[in-house]
Amino acid sequence: MSANLLSIKNLAKSYNAYEVLADINFELKDGEIVAFIGSSGSGKTTLFNIIAGLLDRDVGELTLKEGLRLACVFQEPRLLPWKSVEDNLTFVQQNFLTEKEGAALREYLLKGVGLIDFRDSFPGELSGGMKQRLEFARALSIKPDLLLLDEPFKSIDTGLKIKLRELLLKNWQEEAYSILLITHDPREAVLLADRICFLAGQPAGIEKEFKIRIPQGERGLADKGIYSILQEIADLYLMD
Repeated sequence: MSANLLSIKNLAKSYNAYEVLADINFELKDGEIVAFIGSSGSGKTTLFNIIAGLLDRDVGELTLKEGLRLACVFQEPRLLPWKSVEDNLTFVQQNFLTEKEGAALREYLLKGVGLIDFRDSFPGELSGGMKQRLEFARALSIKPDLLLLDEPFKSIDTGLKIKLRELLLKNWQEEAYSILLITHDPREAVLLADRICFLAGQPAGIEKEFKIRIPQGERGLADKGIYSILQEIADLYLMD
């Protein structure tokens, strides 16, 4: 994990006179998982939308690796309502995978998110949690180099949340892509991320960064190092 997939230097963003982000400096390496946490309104989603190319930055530099394949999972599903569950995946795969490769991956992902029996259903026939699972599967279906996750587990019950985290980590280990994750759950961050960036202030910046060296599959919330990070994060929330 030596090459930078993403580099941000001195980035700032305002909405009219309201400064949201200032002096953001950040690098993401190939194969790395980084979580962004912080209080509501700290600019996490704004930063992600800038990285995704959905918002312009005011100042600063943002460099993505040439030819990078980027996928997003947003807080609210952005599915194609006129296409079936499976065709939502097929549609985004067209320019990236062969039909044979795409079909095998769709089967794997729809089974993984528990939607294989709904492959011919339409988004309007799905519950909110099922739509979010489909959004998740669709993002993975193009074999991204960078996956942006904006609270992807928010509308999902605890049991399925655990299964989806396991699916994500298994897929990440197999495909070796990078992940940027927004979450309001510090426990989720410490279980998934290699690094955690805490956004705070007005305008917001990266106030503190935590590095976790324990492999994801070997971590537990009761581990001394993990518990210590959770305590530090709790203190940052109290001070913000």
